[in-house]
Amino acid sequence: MVKAELTLATAYLELGSLPEQGLQHARRALKSLAVAKGPRGSLEKSSAKGNALTAEVHTLIGGSMVAIMVANNNEEPAPAKGKKKPSVTFERARRFLKDALEMCQAKDGSLEIVNRLHAKTLEINAMKCLGRLQQAEGELDTAIKYMEGALVLLNETQIGDHPDKEGLLIVLHREMAEIECAREEFDDAEISLKEAKRLTEDRFGQGSAEVAPLMLQLARLYIADLADERAEHPLHDAIHLYSHHEAFGPEHPDTIAVKDELCRLLVRLERFEEAVDVIQHVVPVKMELHGEQSAQVAASEFLLGNIKLQQGRHADAIRHLTAAKDMYHLCTGPKNRARRQAEKMFESLTTKGRSRSHRSRDSFR
Repeated sequence: MVKAELTLATAYLELGSLPEQGLQHARRALKSLAVAKGPRGSLEKSSAKGNALTAEVHTLIGGSMVAIMVANNNEEPAPAKGKKKPSVTFERARRFLKDALEMCQAKDGSLEIVNRLHAKTLEINAMKCLGRLQQAEGELDTAIKYMEGALVLLNETQIGDHPDKEGLLIVLHREMAEIECAREEFDDAEISLKEAKRLTEDRFGQGSAEVAPLMLQLARLYIADLADERAEHPLHDAIHLYSHHEAFGPEHPDTIAVKDELCRLLVRLERFEEAVDVIQHVVPVKMELHGEQSAQVAASEFLLGNIKLQQGRHADAIRHLTAAKDMYHLCTGPKNRARRQAEKMFESLTTKGRSRSHRSRDSFR
């Protein structure tokens, strides 16, 4: 029962978009493990097999918690500079992950008795999740140390000795790039991303859809580095890769997400008509995918409002911003970052009657 729940938890966590389900199955595995270690259970409390299962369960619970928190942080506004969000969940995730790491690194080598490779894989995963947790808390120096440690451990294993060394290397290089970008070490981040791209192309082929998310990440890196002109090419590459892959296509949600990023870039480059052309294509697709009243459509209305504002068409700007604000109110909570941005822009425009164009452009970084 424990292994079945662990398999499901791992599958949901690797899927990326369903961490809540992963956490649910990991917690069930924890309960099943407690029963198995009980008086009538089949495992001894301090057995090597029991320790290995405990480390795996704790890694999955902590990893799922981190994934959920990262997703929530992307929706909510960042805390004021110098302040951290007090979070019991952060501390619980940290405790689970550090417990797992300590079990993996135990001097008695009890986990290696069961399976040396599995023990090392658990240790790498725990370090990776701790790195993501530290990144979410803004502790970037500690975060990068965990990621570097995970990379060192993984590089110590031979290709044939690890079930998915190439795949995990790709993930770790992408995670490293994200942290380096947050540290404003843009050259290092670009090197990490290009290594992830090389590994991905070696594994899946140069024209594979698996390369597309890396191109989107590379474009966002250039945008963060204030190099907007460099961002356009990788965005077009990502759109091309997704659009011409049978599993995706031009109207797939992932393709539309890249087109949204391209729209924001075009606005910053003041190529408004090109941006409007892309928006007019994506809005009907968004309505089909998510409904006419959705946060995804609201994002396009907000963008149109900003374009009209920068073109000096205030009445049209207010109309689009009103639509965006109303949709966000219907579809999101009061702390949603996009909703608060739309409310602030609408209030500024309606109370002052005007807004500076540079402020509008800066809202897309």
